[in-house]
Amino acid sequence: EDSILKAEVSSPLPCSIFTCNWSSYKPEMGVAVRTTVGNAPKWFAFPYLESKSLKPWSTFRSELSLEEGRLVYMAELDKHEDWVMDEMRKLGEIAQGQPLVLLCFEKLVTGIECHRRWAADWFATKGIEVPELTTQVVKVALPVQESLF
Repeated sequence: EDSILKAEVSSPLPCSIFTCNWSSYKPEMGVAVRTTVGNAPKWFAFPYLESKSLKPWSTFRSELSLEEGRLVYMAELDKHEDWVMDEMRKLGEIAQGQPLVLLCFEKLVTGIECHRRWAADWFATKGIEVPELTTQVVKVALPVQESLF
């Protein structure tokens, strides 16, 4: 049985954000969001949205070490913070409150990093927690509406 991850919608965005890789994604996790420079895998059979602001264009220079790539990527997100946050709000509205699941190719194992987790670290500096999903299903805990009567 899949474990359940409950997320409070308590950020400046209209929905929660998670990260995952293309091959582990399941529609029950939320709305898929492509963050990769390359296309989605041909075998990926689900609809997805696209984030242009989170694509790691600046890190694909072979002379950069992993740490240098991370610093360059984080600096790019800082430089374009308004664009990133505006795009996440717009994607959240399109997703109608369902969680956004930021996707890239890397399967995370000990010692491996990728830009989707760098983005999660960046969002954390803005007070937005972005957990990694594997086969977890997300249930969003929305505020309870008080009785109208």
